[in-house]
Amino acid sequence: MSISRATAFVGFALCLLLSSPSWASLNCDLGCYPICGCNPDACFQDSPCVAQYHLPGIKKCNLITGAYGACTADPGYDATYNRRTYPLPTLSLPIDRALGVGVPNQCDPDVSCHGMMYSNLAFALHAGWTRIDLVDRLEVYKYQQYFDQARGNGTRVIGILNCTKNNDYGCPYTQGQRDAWVHWAIGMMQAFKGRGVLWEVMNEPNGGNSDFFNGVDPTDSATKYTLLAQAFATAVNNPANGVYEEYVVGPALAHTNSDSQSWLSDIFLLGGTSRFDAVTVHPYDKNHRKETAEEEADELDDVLSINNNHGVPTYISEWGFKNQETTFQYAEPAREWLFSVSKGIPLVNWYSWTDDCFADKVTGVKQQFGLLTCDGQTKPAYWALKFVRDRIGGSRYVRVIASGAGLYGYQLALPNGKRQYVMYSDGFFSSANMSVPGSFVIDRIRWPGGDGSAPVSYVVSSEPAVTHQYIDIPQGGSSSIPLNHMPVVITEL
Repeated sequence: MSISRATAFVGFALCLLLSSPSWASLNCDLGCYPICGCNPDACFQDSPCVAQYHLPGIKKCNLITGAYGACTADPGYDATYNRRTYPLPTLSLPIDRALGVGVPNQCDPDVSCHGMMYSNLAFALHAGWTRIDLVDRLEVYKYQQYFDQARGNGTRVIGILNCTKNNDYGCPYTQGQRDAWVHWAIGMMQAFKGRGVLWEVMNEPNGGNSDFFNGVDPTDSATKYTLLAQAFATAVNNPANGVYEEYVVGPALAHTNSDSQSWLSDIFLLGGTSRFDAVTVHPYDKNHRKETAEEEADELDDVLSINNNHGVPTYISEWGFKNQETTFQYAEPAREWLFSVSKGIPLVNWYSWTDDCFADKVTGVKQQFGLLTCDGQTKPAYWALKFVRDRIGGSRYVRVIASGAGLYGYQLALPNGKRQYVMYSDGFFSSANMSVPGSFVIDRIRWPGGDGSAPVSYVVSSEPAVTHQYIDIPQGGSSSIPLNHMPVVITEL
Protein backbone atom coordinates (compact mmCIF):
# COMPACT_ATOMS: atom_id res chain seq x y z
CA MET A 1 0.00 0.00 0.00
CA SER A 2 1.41 3.36 -0.98
CA ILE A 3 0.83 5.99 1.68
CA SER A 4 1.29 9.72 1.24
CA ARG A 5 3.07 11.85 3.82
CA ALA A 6 -0.20 13.58 4.62
CA THR A 7 -1.98 10.28 5.18
CA ALA A 8 0.83 9.11 7.46
CA PHE A 9 0.51 12.23 9.56
CA VAL A 10 -3.25 11.71 9.79
CA GLY A 11 -2.47 8.30 11.19
CA PHE A 12 -0.02 9.87 13.61
CA ALA A 13 -2.64 12.37 14.77
CA LEU A 14 -5.12 9.57 15.30
CA CYS A 15 -2.61 7.84 17.52
CA LEU A 16 -2.42 10.84 19.80
CA LEU A 17 -6.19 10.80 20.24
CA LEU A 18 -6.19 7.30 21.60
CA SER A 19 -6.70 7.40 25.35
CA SER A 20 -6.31 3.70 26.13
CA PRO A 21 -3.94 0.90 25.06
CA SER A 22 -6.38 -0.07 22.32
CA TRP A 23 -3.84 0.93 19.69
CA ALA A 24 -3.44 -2.78 18.90
CA SER A 25 -6.45 -2.40 16.63
CA LEU A 26 -4.98 0.56 14.72
CA ASN A 27 -4.41 -0.11 11.04
CA CYS A 28 -0.66 -0.68 10.96
CA ASP A 29 -0.47 0.41 7.34
CA LEU A 30 -0.88 4.00 8.53
CA GLY A 31 2.65 3.77 9.85
CA CYS A 32 4.10 2.21 12.97
CA TYR A 33 5.10 5.27 14.92
CA PRO A 34 6.96 4.39 18.14
CA ILE A 35 5.45 7.43 19.86
CA CYS A 36 2.08 5.66 19.87
CA GLY A 37 2.25 3.03 17.18
CA CYS A 38 0.72 -0.36 16.81
CA ASN A 39 0.86 -3.23 19.23
CA PRO A 40 4.60 -3.67 19.90
CA ASP A 41 4.23 -7.44 19.99
CA ALA A 42 2.89 -7.30 16.47
CA CYS A 43 4.94 -4.43 15.11
CA PHE A 44 8.29 -5.71 16.19
CA GLN A 45 7.81 -9.33 15.22
CA ASP A 46 5.58 -10.34 12.30
CA SER A 47 3.51 -7.31 11.41
CA PRO A 48 4.06 -5.48 8.10
CA CYS A 49 4.15 -2.16 9.95
CA VAL A 50 6.43 0.38 8.32
CA ALA A 51 8.37 3.41 9.54
CA GLN A 52 8.28 6.18 6.97
CA TYR A 53 11.33 8.35 6.45
CA HIS A 54 9.79 11.03 4.21
CA LEU A 55 13.31 11.81 3.00
CA PRO A 56 13.97 12.96 -0.56
CA GLY A 57 15.29 10.04 -2.56
CA ILE A 58 14.57 7.50 0.18
CA LYS A 59 11.63 5.18 -0.33
CA LYS A 60 9.46 3.70 2.39
CA CYS A 61 11.28 0.87 4.11
CA ASN A 62 10.47 -1.62 6.80
CA LEU A 63 12.65 -0.94 9.84
CA ILE A 64 10.61 -3.11 12.11
CA THR A 65 10.65 -6.64 10.68
CA GLY A 66 14.32 -6.59 9.75
CA ALA A 67 14.02 -5.89 6.02
CA TYR A 68 16.78 -3.29 6.18
CA GLY A 69 17.69 -3.76 2.53
CA ALA A 70 14.46 -2.06 1.49
CA CYS A 71 16.02 1.33 2.23
CA THR A 72 17.79 3.19 -0.52
CA ALA A 73 20.89 5.24 0.21
CA ASP A 74 20.79 8.72 1.67
CA PRO A 75 21.01 11.17 -1.27
CA GLY A 76 24.10 12.68 0.35
CA TYR A 77 25.79 9.33 0.91
CA ASP A 78 29.29 8.96 -0.53
CA ALA A 79 29.49 5.49 -2.06
CA THR A 80 33.27 5.53 -1.61
CA TYR A 81 32.91 6.10 2.14
CA ASN A 82 35.02 4.10 4.52
CA ARG A 83 36.74 4.77 7.80
CA ARG A 84 39.56 6.63 6.08
CA THR A 85 37.10 9.21 4.72
CA TYR A 86 36.23 10.37 8.23
CA PRO A 87 38.95 9.22 10.64
CA LEU A 88 38.44 9.06 14.37
CA PRO A 89 39.60 12.17 16.24
CA THR A 90 43.27 12.19 17.22
CA LEU A 91 45.59 14.78 18.71
CA SER A 92 47.44 15.00 15.40
CA LEU A 93 44.53 16.97 13.94
CA PRO A 94 44.11 20.75 14.35
CA ILE A 95 42.81 21.53 17.82
CA ASP A 96 39.48 22.90 16.60
CA ARG A 97 38.64 19.36 15.42
CA ALA A 98 38.52 18.42 19.10
CA LEU A 99 35.83 20.99 19.94
CA GLY A 100 32.17 20.07 20.04
CA VAL A 101 28.99 21.87 21.08
CA GLY A 102 25.83 19.90 21.81
CA VAL A 103 22.18 20.88 21.85
CA PRO A 104 19.80 20.52 24.80
CA ASN A 105 18.55 16.94 25.07
CA GLN A 106 15.03 18.16 25.79
CA CYS A 107 14.68 19.83 22.40
CA ASP A 108 13.08 18.00 19.51
CA PRO A 109 14.63 18.77 16.11
CA ASP A 110 11.77 21.06 15.08
CA VAL A 111 11.99 23.26 18.20
CA SER A 112 13.36 26.78 17.73
CA CYS A 113 16.52 26.22 19.78
CA HIS A 114 17.75 23.89 17.05
CA GLY A 115 17.04 26.55 14.49
CA MET A 116 19.39 28.88 16.36
CA MET A 117 21.99 26.14 16.33
CA TYR A 118 21.77 25.77 12.58
CA SER A 119 22.46 29.42 11.81
CA ASN A 120 24.67 30.56 14.65
CA LEU A 121 26.96 27.56 14.91
CA ALA A 122 27.54 27.54 11.18
CA PHE A 123 28.16 31.27 11.20
CA ALA A 124 30.46 31.62 14.13
CA LEU A 125 32.06 28.71 15.94
CA HIS A 126 32.63 26.14 13.20
CA ALA A 127 32.97 23.48 15.85
CA GLY A 128 34.35 20.13 14.77
CA TRP A 129 31.52 18.22 16.46
CA THR A 130 27.96 18.53 17.67
CA ARG A 131 25.83 16.06 19.66
CA ILE A 132 22.14 15.29 19.36
CA ASP A 133 19.81 13.05 21.34
CA LEU A 134 18.17 10.68 18.84
CA VAL A 135 15.22 9.30 20.78
CA ASP A 136 13.32 6.23 19.72
CA ARG A 137 9.94 7.94 19.90
CA LEU A 138 10.74 10.20 16.92
CA GLU A 139 10.80 9.25 13.26
CA VAL A 140 14.02 9.29 11.32
CA TYR A 141 13.01 12.04 8.92
CA LYS A 142 12.76 14.63 11.72
CA TYR A 143 16.53 14.66 12.01
CA GLN A 144 17.28 15.29 8.33
CA GLN A 145 17.73 19.07 8.70
CA TYR A 146 20.05 18.66 11.66
CA PHE A 147 22.34 16.21 9.87
CA ASP A 148 22.33 18.25 6.66
CA GLN A 149 23.15 21.51 8.44
CA ALA A 150 25.99 19.86 10.33
CA ARG A 151 27.46 18.38 7.16
CA GLY A 152 27.17 21.69 5.32
CA ASN A 153 29.16 23.32 8.11
CA GLY A 154 31.85 20.62 8.08
CA THR A 155 30.70 19.57 11.57
CA ARG A 156 30.51 15.88 12.45
CA VAL A 157 27.74 14.48 14.63
CA ILE A 158 27.73 12.44 17.81
CA GLY A 159 24.34 10.79 17.51
CA ILE A 160 22.99 9.39 20.79
CA LEU A 161 20.98 6.25 20.06
CA ASN A 162 18.87 6.74 23.14
CA CYS A 163 15.64 5.38 24.59
CA THR A 164 12.69 6.91 26.34
CA LYS A 165 10.27 5.39 28.77
CA ASN A 166 7.57 7.53 27.15
CA ASN A 167 6.81 5.15 24.31
CA ASP A 168 4.83 1.96 23.93
CA TYR A 169 7.63 -0.51 24.47
CA GLY A 170 9.83 1.27 27.01
CA CYS A 171 13.59 1.19 27.31
CA PRO A 172 15.26 -2.01 26.09
CA TYR A 173 15.55 -4.36 29.05
CA THR A 174 13.85 -7.53 27.75
CA GLN A 175 14.79 -9.50 24.64
CA GLY A 176 11.77 -8.21 22.74
CA GLN A 177 12.49 -4.60 23.70
CA ARG A 178 16.14 -5.00 22.70
CA ASP A 179 15.13 -6.37 19.31
CA ALA A 180 12.79 -3.42 18.75
CA TRP A 181 15.40 -0.87 19.78
CA VAL A 182 18.12 -2.45 17.63
CA HIS A 183 15.83 -2.36 14.56
CA TRP A 184 15.19 1.33 15.15
CA ALA A 185 18.88 2.11 15.76
CA ILE A 186 20.02 0.27 12.63
CA GLY A 187 17.44 2.19 10.62
CA MET A 188 18.75 5.48 11.97
CA MET A 189 22.30 4.48 11.03
CA GLN A 190 21.21 3.46 7.54
CA ALA A 191 19.48 6.78 6.98
CA PHE A 192 22.58 8.84 7.84
CA LYS A 193 25.49 6.53 7.17
CA GLY A 194 28.58 7.69 5.32
CA ARG A 195 28.86 10.97 7.26
CA GLY A 196 31.44 10.03 9.88
CA VAL A 197 28.87 9.98 12.69
CA LEU A 198 29.85 8.60 16.08
CA TRP A 199 26.81 6.48 17.04
CA GLU A 200 26.63 6.54 20.83
CA VAL A 201 24.82 3.68 22.57
CA MET A 202 22.55 5.31 25.17
CA ASN A 203 23.10 8.36 27.35
CA GLU A 204 24.39 7.91 30.92
CA PRO A 205 22.97 4.38 31.40
CA ASN A 206 24.76 4.13 34.74
CA GLY A 207 23.12 7.10 36.44
CA GLY A 208 22.04 10.67 36.12
CA ASN A 209 18.46 11.22 35.02
CA SER A 210 18.52 8.85 32.06
CA ASP A 211 15.38 6.88 31.30
CA PHE A 212 17.46 3.72 30.87
CA PHE A 213 18.96 3.91 34.35
CA ASN A 214 15.77 5.01 36.08
CA GLY A 215 13.86 2.03 34.72
CA VAL A 216 16.20 -0.72 35.90
CA ASP A 217 17.57 -2.07 39.17
CA PRO A 218 20.84 -0.11 39.62
CA THR A 219 22.67 -3.30 40.59
CA ASP A 220 21.63 -4.81 37.24
CA SER A 221 22.21 -1.83 34.95
CA ALA A 222 25.69 -2.93 33.77
CA THR A 223 24.35 -6.36 32.77
CA LYS A 224 21.28 -4.93 31.00
CA TYR A 225 23.43 -2.40 29.17
CA THR A 226 25.92 -5.06 28.10
CA LEU A 227 23.15 -7.25 26.66
CA LEU A 228 21.88 -4.28 24.65
CA ALA A 229 25.36 -3.30 23.43
CA GLN A 230 26.09 -6.87 22.37
CA ALA A 231 22.79 -7.23 20.49
CA PHE A 232 23.48 -3.94 18.74
CA ALA A 233 27.05 -5.00 17.89
CA THR A 234 25.76 -8.16 16.24
CA ALA A 235 23.43 -6.13 14.02
CA VAL A 236 26.09 -3.54 13.15
CA ASN A 237 28.61 -6.22 12.24
CA ASN A 238 26.15 -8.00 9.94
CA PRO A 239 27.26 -6.99 6.39
CA ALA A 240 23.68 -7.32 5.15
CA ASN A 241 22.72 -4.24 7.17
CA GLY A 242 25.28 -2.08 5.40
CA VAL A 243 26.52 -0.18 8.45
CA TYR A 244 29.56 -2.18 9.54
CA GLU A 245 31.86 0.70 8.51
CA GLU A 246 30.11 3.07 10.91
CA TYR A 247 31.65 4.15 14.23
CA VAL A 248 30.08 2.96 17.49
CA VAL A 249 30.96 4.57 20.83
CA GLY A 250 29.61 4.51 24.38
CA PRO A 251 28.51 4.30 27.09
CA ALA A 252 28.33 8.07 27.75
CA LEU A 253 29.39 7.33 31.32
CA ALA A 254 27.70 9.52 33.93
CA HIS A 255 30.35 11.03 36.23
CA THR A 256 33.89 9.75 36.77
CA ASN A 257 33.74 8.96 40.49
CA SER A 258 34.57 5.56 41.98
CA ASP A 259 31.05 4.16 41.45
CA SER A 260 31.15 5.11 37.77
CA GLN A 261 34.64 3.67 37.38
CA SER A 262 33.43 0.38 38.87
CA TRP A 263 30.44 0.31 36.49
CA LEU A 264 32.72 0.97 33.50
CA SER A 265 35.07 -1.82 34.56
CA ASP A 266 32.07 -4.16 34.80
CA ILE A 267 30.91 -3.57 31.24
CA PHE A 268 34.48 -4.07 29.99
CA LEU A 269 34.63 -7.42 31.80
CA LEU A 270 31.15 -8.43 30.62
CA GLY A 271 32.01 -7.66 27.00
CA GLY A 272 29.79 -4.64 26.54
CA THR A 273 32.46 -2.57 24.81
CA SER A 274 33.61 -5.15 22.26
CA ARG A 275 32.30 -3.13 19.27
CA PHE A 276 33.14 0.32 20.66
CA ASP A 277 35.61 2.40 18.68
CA ALA A 278 35.96 4.71 21.69
CA VAL A 279 34.65 5.04 25.23
CA THR A 280 32.68 8.22 25.94
CA VAL A 281 32.46 9.80 29.38
CA HIS A 282 30.71 12.73 31.08
CA PRO A 283 33.10 13.79 33.86
CA TYR A 284 30.67 15.88 35.86
CA ASP A 285 31.00 16.01 39.60
CA LYS A 286 27.98 14.08 40.85
CA ASN A 287 26.60 17.08 42.75
CA HIS A 288 27.92 19.72 40.34
CA ARG A 289 30.04 21.13 43.15
CA LYS A 290 33.29 21.32 41.25
CA GLU A 291 33.44 24.41 39.15
CA THR A 292 36.50 23.95 37.01
CA ALA A 293 37.60 21.29 34.59
CA GLU A 294 41.01 21.10 36.22
CA GLU A 295 39.54 19.97 39.54
CA GLU A 296 38.24 16.81 37.84
CA ALA A 297 41.76 15.73 36.86
CA ASP A 298 42.32 12.84 39.29
CA GLU A 299 39.00 11.12 38.61
CA LEU A 300 39.42 11.62 34.87
CA ASP A 301 42.90 10.11 35.02
CA ASP A 302 41.44 7.01 36.70
CA VAL A 303 38.92 6.55 33.88
CA LEU A 304 41.62 7.07 31.26
CA SER A 305 43.65 4.36 32.95
CA ILE A 306 40.72 1.92 32.74
CA ASN A 307 40.23 2.63 29.06
CA ASN A 308 43.93 2.54 28.19
CA ASN A 309 44.27 -0.85 29.82
CA HIS A 310 41.78 -2.10 27.25
CA GLY A 311 43.32 -0.18 24.33
CA VAL A 312 40.29 2.07 23.81
CA PRO A 313 40.54 5.86 23.31
CA THR A 314 38.49 8.19 25.49
CA TYR A 315 36.23 11.00 24.26
CA ILE A 316 34.23 13.44 26.37
CA SER A 317 30.86 13.48 24.65
CA GLU A 318 29.29 15.82 27.23
CA TRP A 319 30.66 18.18 29.84
CA GLY A 320 29.64 21.58 31.05
CA PHE A 321 29.37 24.05 33.90
CA LYS A 322 26.91 26.74 34.80
CA ASN A 323 28.32 30.00 33.48
CA GLN A 324 27.38 33.29 35.08
CA GLU A 325 28.61 36.79 34.41
CA THR A 326 29.54 37.31 38.07
CA THR A 327 32.01 34.41 38.29
CA PHE A 328 34.98 33.17 36.30
CA GLN A 329 32.88 30.36 34.84
CA TYR A 330 32.28 32.29 31.63
CA ALA A 331 35.79 31.09 30.71
CA GLU A 332 35.06 27.41 31.37
CA PRO A 333 34.12 26.25 27.85
CA ALA A 334 37.47 27.41 26.47
CA ARG A 335 39.43 26.16 29.48
CA GLU A 336 37.67 22.78 29.49
CA TRP A 337 38.51 22.30 25.81
CA LEU A 338 42.22 23.02 26.36
CA PHE A 339 42.42 21.00 29.56
CA SER A 340 40.84 17.93 27.97
CA VAL A 341 43.21 18.01 25.02
CA SER A 342 46.13 18.26 27.45
CA LYS A 343 44.92 15.01 29.05
CA GLY A 344 45.19 13.28 25.69
CA ILE A 345 41.47 13.50 24.86
CA PRO A 346 40.97 14.54 21.22
CA LEU A 347 37.23 15.25 21.44
CA VAL A 348 35.40 17.27 24.09
CA ASN A 349 31.79 18.32 23.59
CA TRP A 350 30.40 21.25 25.55
CA TYR A 351 26.88 21.01 26.94
CA SER A 352 25.19 22.96 25.61
CA TRP A 353 24.56 25.36 22.74
CA THR A 354 21.65 27.08 24.49
CA ASP A 355 20.23 27.17 27.97
CA ASP A 356 17.30 24.82 28.45
CA CYS A 357 14.42 26.05 26.33
CA PHE A 358 11.71 24.84 28.68
CA ALA A 359 10.51 27.56 31.06
CA ASP A 360 9.88 25.18 33.95
CA LYS A 361 13.51 24.07 33.96
CA VAL A 362 15.57 27.19 33.33
CA THR A 363 16.29 27.76 37.02
CA GLY A 364 18.15 24.45 37.47
CA VAL A 365 21.93 24.21 37.56
CA LYS A 366 22.41 22.13 34.42
CA GLN A 367 19.80 24.14 32.53
CA GLN A 368 22.09 27.19 32.49
CA PHE A 369 25.15 25.63 30.86
CA GLY A 370 24.36 27.18 27.48
CA LEU A 371 26.57 29.43 25.41
CA LEU A 372 23.39 31.27 24.47
CA THR A 373 20.32 32.10 26.52
CA CYS A 374 17.12 30.25 25.74
CA ASP A 375 15.97 33.10 23.49
CA GLY A 376 19.26 33.12 21.55
CA GLN A 377 21.16 36.00 23.16
CA THR A 378 24.92 35.51 23.39
CA LYS A 379 26.40 34.98 26.84
CA PRO A 380 29.98 35.86 27.82
CA ALA A 381 30.85 32.14 27.61
CA TYR A 382 30.07 32.16 23.90
CA TRP A 383 32.37 35.09 23.16
CA ALA A 384 35.14 33.67 25.35
CA LEU A 385 35.08 30.37 23.49
CA LYS A 386 34.91 32.09 20.11
CA PHE A 387 37.86 34.32 21.00
CA VAL A 388 40.09 31.33 21.75
CA ARG A 389 38.81 29.20 18.89
CA ASP A 390 39.34 31.97 16.31
CA ARG A 391 42.99 32.27 17.31
CA ILE A 392 44.10 28.69 17.85
CA GLY A 393 41.64 26.74 15.69
CA GLY A 394 44.15 25.67 13.05
CA SER A 395 46.98 24.97 15.50
CA ARG A 396 48.08 21.63 16.89
CA TYR A 397 48.54 20.81 20.54
CA VAL A 398 52.16 20.35 21.67
CA ARG A 399 52.47 20.21 25.47
CA VAL A 400 51.63 21.57 28.90
CA ILE A 401 53.93 24.38 30.03
CA ALA A 402 52.27 25.15 33.38
CA SER A 403 49.73 23.25 35.46
CA GLY A 404 48.55 23.38 39.03
CA ALA A 405 48.66 25.87 41.87
CA GLY A 406 46.28 28.09 39.91
CA LEU A 407 48.49 28.71 36.85
CA TYR A 408 47.84 26.95 33.54
CA GLY A 409 49.58 27.16 30.19
CA TYR A 410 49.67 25.18 26.94
CA GLN A 411 51.98 25.29 23.93
CA LEU A 412 50.63 24.83 20.43
CA ALA A 413 52.13 24.93 16.94
CA LEU A 414 50.75 27.02 14.10
CA PRO A 415 50.52 25.45 10.62
CA ASN A 416 53.67 27.40 9.67
CA GLY A 417 55.58 25.96 12.64
CA LYS A 418 55.49 29.15 14.72
CA ARG A 419 54.90 28.78 18.44
CA GLN A 420 51.69 29.66 20.19
CA TYR A 421 50.77 29.70 23.88
CA VAL A 422 47.52 29.91 25.82
CA MET A 423 47.70 30.91 29.48
CA TYR A 424 45.31 31.74 32.32
CA SER A 425 45.17 31.88 36.10
CA ASP A 426 42.68 30.97 38.80
CA GLY A 427 43.43 34.20 40.60
CA PHE A 428 46.35 32.95 42.69
CA PHE A 429 48.69 34.50 40.15
CA SER A 430 48.12 37.91 38.63
CA SER A 431 50.96 37.46 36.14
CA ALA A 432 53.53 34.98 34.82
CA ASN A 433 57.02 35.53 33.52
CA MET A 434 57.63 34.44 29.94
CA SER A 435 61.27 33.76 29.11
CA VAL A 436 61.01 32.33 25.59
CA PRO A 437 63.10 34.50 23.23
CA GLY A 438 61.33 35.92 20.21
CA SER A 439 58.73 38.43 19.03
CA PHE A 440 55.13 37.80 20.07
CA VAL A 441 51.68 39.35 20.07
CA ILE A 442 49.47 38.87 23.12
CA ASP A 443 45.74 38.88 22.36
CA ARG A 444 43.22 39.32 25.12
CA ILE A 445 39.51 40.00 25.17
CA ARG A 446 38.29 43.35 26.53
CA TRP A 447 34.83 43.09 28.00
CA PRO A 448 32.42 46.03 27.75
CA GLY A 449 31.85 47.91 31.00
CA GLY A 450 33.97 48.08 34.13
CA ASP A 451 37.73 47.90 33.63
CA GLY A 452 37.35 45.42 30.76
CA SER A 453 39.00 42.53 32.59
CA ALA A 454 35.76 40.54 33.13
CA PRO A 455 32.17 40.64 31.88
CA VAL A 456 29.72 42.61 33.99
CA SER A 457 26.51 41.52 32.27
CA TYR A 458 24.80 38.17 31.82
CA VAL A 459 24.30 38.96 28.12
CA VAL A 460 26.89 40.48 25.79
CA SER A 461 25.07 41.25 22.57
CA SER A 462 28.03 42.08 20.34
CA GLU A 463 31.54 40.70 20.04
CA PRO A 464 33.89 42.30 22.58
CA ALA A 465 36.97 44.17 21.47
CA VAL A 466 40.35 42.45 21.42
CA THR A 467 43.55 44.16 22.51
CA HIS A 468 46.96 43.34 21.03
CA GLN A 469 50.21 43.76 22.94
CA TYR A 470 53.48 43.30 21.06
CA ILE A 471 56.57 42.18 22.94
CA ASP A 472 60.16 41.27 22.10
CA ILE A 473 61.99 38.95 24.48
CA PRO A 474 65.79 38.85 24.04
CA GLN A 475 67.87 35.75 24.69
CA GLY A 476 68.12 35.36 28.46
CA GLY A 477 65.39 37.94 29.06
CA SER A 478 61.76 37.68 30.17
CA SER A 479 58.48 39.54 30.05
CA SER A 480 55.70 39.68 32.65
CA ILE A 481 52.30 38.62 31.25
CA PRO A 482 49.23 39.83 33.23
CA LEU A 483 46.74 36.98 33.72
CA ASN A 484 43.27 36.29 35.08
CA HIS A 485 40.61 33.61 34.61
CA MET A 486 40.15 34.35 30.91
CA PRO A 487 42.76 32.70 28.63
CA VAL A 488 45.14 34.94 26.73
CA VAL A 489 46.64 33.83 23.44
CA ILE A 490 50.33 34.51 22.74
CA THR A 491 51.43 34.02 19.13
CA GLU A 492 54.96 34.11 17.74
CA LEU A 493 55.41 36.63 14.93
